[in-house]
Amino acid sequence: MSSSKNLKTFCIFPFVHMSVKAHGNRTVTPCWRSFEIIGNLQEQSLQEVWSSPAAQKLRNDLLSGKQPKGCQRCWNIENQSETLNISLRHRYNKRYSHFFSDVFDDIKQGKIPKVKSAEFRFSTLCNFRCLHCHPSNSTTWKKFCQENPRVKNIPSQYLDSIPIQILDKEQIDQFLKSYGESLEEFWVCGGEPLMEPLYYYFLDQYPPSSAGKLNLYMSTNLSRLSLKGWDLKKLWLKFKSHTIRVGIDGDIDSYEYFRVGGSTTTLEKNVETVHNWKIPGLSLESVCTVNILNISKIRGILSFSESLDLPLVFTFLNGHPDSLDIRNLPKKWKNQFETEIKALLTNQRLPEKTRSSLNRVLVFMLSREDDPSEIQKLKYYCESLDSHNSLKFNEVYPELDGLWGQ
Repeated sequence: MSSSKNLKTFCIFPFVHMSVKAHGNRTVTPCWRSFEIIGNLQEQSLQEVWSSPAAQKLRNDLLSGKQPKGCQRCWNIENQSETLNISLRHRYNKRYSHFFSDVFDDIKQGKIPKVKSAEFRFSTLCNFRCLHCHPSNSTTWKKFCQENPRVKNIPSQYLDSIPIQILDKEQIDQFLKSYGESLEEFWVCGGEPLMEPLYYYFLDQYPPSSAGKLNLYMSTNLSRLSLKGWDLKKLWLKFKSHTIRVGIDGDIDSYEYFRVGGSTTTLEKNVETVHNWKIPGLSLESVCTVNILNISKIRGILSFSESLDLPLVFTFLNGHPDSLDIRNLPKKWKNQFETEIKALLTNQRLPEKTRSSLNRVLVFMLSREDDPSEIQKLKYYCESLDSHNSLKFNEVYPELDGLWGQ
């Protein structure tokens, strides 16, 4: 591996992180947003993937100033000066700068860097059908698409090749044996992790000698807090810290429309239960992935999150389904939401983490011209889903009246 580095393309993540996805043959990528495949679990072990020729080539390319095609989402954002600093590559390099020294020492010695961070999807098992999700990440979505031909091609072209189970106990045991000591953080997504037995197995099997230094992160809908006799509170107590990111994506009136299968009552009850557990090092926060179907609800989402006693972090949708991307909004609507968001940003009570993340959303929205064709795709998407939902788009989003006619 080359010992030189070009910080214009260098990204720390492929040197310290692996992300296990559900697409295709249970692929492994260097980042949850990347399409740069470094291996697959149908043919390789996690250890083989980490040291594979594909992984080594990716690292060398990033060191030598090349822009791998699978990382195009970041390059596209960085091509514009306004959004240069909001790409994941920039944010990762800032957040994980403390890994730089060890990584470059390993490179100079010709060693493969150690895994410091990992993100796993144990399976695609999920009881929700959120409107910004798809069959690759939800068994409920997959079943819905299989039963309803009209929507089959909307969320994913990979419908028939999506595995439900992505990892097994043997692979988890091998991962813990190989990387349990070096791992500093572990992210788990879904599917819904709290429905998945292997999530509990992973926590239970994690070596106690290493658990005390591991920072856990989980994205969840928090629709349940138990499974088959596992004591979740006891398992969480093993670890140094645990950040639970609860997706809300709507205000109290639109939550159940956007997060199909969800219940505000259940969410409120489970948030209160976790608060009352008072686990040292455990923090709860809400997350809103801003898209066309919730950007009009930002103020209400802030209020909903506050009622749950949760700090709120905003992110933006940069990928599937493309029609929900807020950059597609016509100029009239962008101007309206820009004014509303800027007014919110003047609120001095807004926590800095919330403020900075909301500002990134605003910068992202304004970074590209609108795409009318995507708005028409979104219309078809919503109309197709409304034929199966008790709540309807026009009832939930009266403020968006006229959007389809732009």
